[in-house]
Amino acid sequence: MAKKRVMCMGVSVPGLNELEMVEDFQGHGPTLLANLINTRWVLAVDPATAECVGALDLRGLEDVRSDETWGFHVANGIAFDKASGKFWFTGKSWGGMFEAKVEPSEGQPQSMLPDLRKALLSMHTPMIR
Repeated sequence: MAKKRVMCMGVSVPGLNELEMVEDFQGHGPTLLANLINTRWVLAVDPATAECVGALDLRGLEDVRSDETWGFHVANGIAFDKASGKFWFTGKSWGGMFEAKVEPSEGQPQSMLPDLRKALLSMHTPMIR
């Protein structure tokens, strides 16, 4: 199997975890859902092209804490229930799991794109801790 670099909005994605393959995500065929490491973003990736085809913003599921920049309290779990078509999401030190139905949108909501791009680019910048 060949290695591919995952790309999202023209930016190389430096880290993904908690991979969940969905056979037919919203009628678009096989899609890999994965946490953008140390964030509250989930990327939907076309496994054939390694291109990001969507994103989920999980910031509203659990209170945001200041230690998230260190990788604590971030999203860290995805499960798909094929029978119900719903997802389960959780994170590091979260108080529980959240069941959600993911609905398609007409393209990505434009308001979330700057935040996603900022998260992607910040992962390429060395952090002084």
